[in-house]
Amino acid sequence: MAAAQAEATRATETLNALQRSSAQATNDLAATRALAQQLQGSNTVLASENYQLKTMLARSVGTPASVTPSVAASPVPATRPT
Repeated sequence: MAAAQAEATRATETLNALQRSSAQATNDLAATRALAQQLQGSNTVLASENYQLKTMLARSVGTPASVTPSVAASPVPATRPT
């Protein structure tokens, strides 16, 4: 009887540890998803600004540009749908 009770106690402790680990993994996943959404939003803003800068640069052909070509030509990776 004591051995069964000790085994039950160990099993309960193991279950509790797994539940804590699972909860931490769930929290980590939620934080990672939130970060990915923030990065996608930032990427969209940067792509829009890049487009605007390239448009301004193209319109100012023959005049000194206020934006250096290396900045205006910086590639911005496209966002991928989730």
